[in-house]
This record gives sequence, C-alpha cells and structure tokens, in this order.
Amino acid sequence: MKKKILSMMMAGTMVVSLAACGSGGASDSGSSTASSTAPAATETASSTAAASTETTSTETVEEAPAESTGELTDGKFAETREITVEIYDRGNDGGSDPENNDYTRWIQEQMLEKHNVKVNYQKVPRWTEVDEINNLLAAGTAPDVCVTYSYPTVQTYADMGGVIDLSQYLDTYKADLPNLWNWLGETNLYWDKDPVTGQIWAVEARLANMNRVNTFIRKDWLDKLGLAEPTTKEEFHNVLVAFKENAETLLGSDASKIVPYSVSYDVGWRAATLIESFIDPKISDKEFYVNGFDDRKLTQNGTKEAVRLLNQWYNEGLMWNDFAI
Repeated sequence: MKKKILSMMMAGTMVVSLAACGSGGASDSGSSTASSTAPAATETASSTAAASTETTSTETVEEAPAESTGELTDGKFAETREITVEIYDRGNDGGSDPENNDYTRWIQEQMLEKHNVKVNYQKVPRWTEVDEINNLLAAGTAPDVCVTYSYPTVQTYADMGGVIDLSQYLDTYKADLPNLWNWLGETNLYWDKDPVTGQIWAVEARLANMNRVNTFIRKDWLDKLGLAEPTTKEEFHNVLVAFKENAETLLGSDASKIVPYSVSYDVGWRAATLIESFIDPKISDKEFYVNGFDDRKLTQNGTKEAVRLLNQWYNEGLMWNDFAI
C-alpha cells in the first residue's frame, strides 16, 4: 500500500494537489491517496479532497497486499500503475477541454516516462464539486485523486475512515518527493496537521499563478464622452455618473440596460480592488493576520467604509442591482 501511496503522491506533485478518494475507479492504484486544500489565508486557489469507497461510517481504507513487482527504481515502477485524477471543469466559454489540453497531456507524458504511472482524468463541475464528489463516492466511481475547496468534506470522510492519514508518509518518503517538498514546503504540507493527534488528512495546494480580481473600464465609453481615465475614487465615481447620465449616447436603444459599475454576483470578491483600497497599506502584520483570515476582508479595518461607499453608489443607481452574496 505504501508503494501505491507513493505513486499517488508523485501524481499529486505534478497537478499540485493531493487527495484521497478511494474509489477503486483506477486499475492497480489502491483505494487511497492523499488529499489537498488551499490555505484559507491565501486567495485560492487551492484545493482539498476527501475519500471513501462507501458513504457509511463503517467504511475503512483497506491495506493493499505487498507486491514483489512494485519496487521503485529511481522513482519509477517496474510495472505500469494507473490512477484517475479529478480535474475541475469551470465551464469557461471557449476554454480548452479540461481533460485534454497542453497541461494535462504534459502531465500524462511526464508521469508515464519518469514514474511509469498512467494518469487518467475525470472532470467535475467546479461550482458543484462537493455534491458531485459525494455522488461519485456513493456510486463507487470517484477518482483516486480528488480535489475540493471544502475542507469540511475532507474531515467528514476522514471521520468515516475514508481518508488516509498522511503524516507518516510525508516524512517517510520525503527523500523520494523533492518536488513536492520544494514546491509546497512545510507550511503547506503541515498546515492541517492536528496539534493533538498529529494526523494529516489534507495537504494544502499552491497556485502557480497567483492571479487576483482586476477592475476594467470601457475606454471606448471614456473616449466617446471625452473623459480621462480616473485615478481616484472621486474621479471613478464621476465617471460612473457620466456613464449613467449618457446611457443613450453609449448604448442607444439599450440605454435602459446600462450598468455603470458591475460587480457580478459576489460583491465581497468582485469589488475587492475597491474594498482593499480602504485598508491602510502600512497595516501591521499582527493586525493583518488577526483580522485577515477571510479573503473577503470582512473584518479588516476599512472594509466598513468601503461597503458604505458601495451602498451609496448602489442607491444612486450606479451598480448592478440584481446581485446576491
């Protein structure tokens, strides 16, 4: 079973996530691996996973019998192993196939060449991934390596005996997993370590690209109205007012549909650039971490003032009025 765990962890290193979904869906890969989450103090992008071959509380992870043909030589198995990895389907219009693109093909090629592990993919809708994983687990068709943003999901299946405790494997196989350790480091690998029992049910992922929300403005609208690009909150407000008052000039017969400032469906996230501009850039590390364990900055000093301004703009008819948090 340890050899099988190692193969999963190698695969997880490639996809920057480790999960334990003992589905039996992949051949010769065992019924368990690691799980992955993203630290709550960071933006992400990060993921967790949970696993169980059944959804009953009596389910346990079975130890696989030792195999004489499963020894590793320079990190490579003598016989080809096969695993199935969950991958997010974000439903992006015009996006590449989540299961078949340059990245997934590269991972498959590298895993087969360097470790003799064949990697298959199973896409799961990003926004309903917890429900989907639960359904797959119940049906016994869940991937071997699962990813989820929901740590409670990991804990639930861990309590049911469906997730492998990774603590001993992380230390035992440290020398065999240099990429994993170099990329995630002790902080991410031990982020979810239970201070009492020492158990580790999840390994925190790390985003390769730490992209953030950005605010864009219609330059063609600015040019049509002879306005300069705003550089302050007051100037930005004046531009929004100008867009609203000149809706017919900008949209013609669709003037009634104008939305000067759109923040989509999640104001705390989509208006982050405005909200965070109210936070003192000289904030102390202590204050940042005491009030900052939330990516919407709800308890940070300055957030209330930002929300008051957004409420003012909303009441002036400058914002999309059909959002929900």
